[in-house]
Amino acid sequence: MRKDIEEVGQTYGLENWSAGYFSINIQGNLTVHPSKGAGPGADVYELVRELVEKRKVSLPILLRFPQILGTQLHRLCRAYEAAARDSEYTAGHYPVFPMKVNPRREVVEEFLREGIQQSVGIEAGSKPELYAALSLEQSPESLLICNGFKDESFVNLALLGVQAGKRVILVVEKLNELKMIMRCAKQAGVTPWI
Repeated sequence: MRKDIEEVGQTYGLENWSAGYFSINIQGNLTVHPSKGAGPGADVYELVRELVEKRKVSLPILLRFPQILGTQLHRLCRAYEAAARDSEYTAGHYPVFPMKVNPRREVVEEFLREGIQQSVGIEAGSKPELYAALSLEQSPESLLICNGFKDESFVNLALLGVQAGKRVILVVEKLNELKMIMRCAKQAGVTPWI
């Protein structure tokens, strides 16, 4: 039986993508371990079966495990901290979550909640992302990076974030953006980080 379970794991390349969060149980079903490794797990097949049969949830179903997001975020931050120590890098580290990766509110809020100690911020590359980012509660030390195409309404929206007390950084990609940002900032009476 153990050989069959190993074969299933190899067939689906579990070792290539699971990072210790998923395994094959003795029934041959995929099991998720949100706390990674030997911690408690849930049989994904049984979980979906219960949702469909007992709770009458219709397919498709999106399963989200926020513990995995949190664990991976902390792991990434610890790696940066270790690299900074090894390299004697003394400046701060301010990680940001690019909203384009997954703009779902639940996901972004989970990153901000889990990353409060590391001052995790947000990177917004469009007006809709910037609107969403401005509405989210962030650590006061975290950054709101504004990337991508910038017209005057985007810049003015970012400057509202500065006025609201967010640490907004406007990334300049073209010289004409710099002139526009400076003009808009002067009109708004704020000094953005560029």
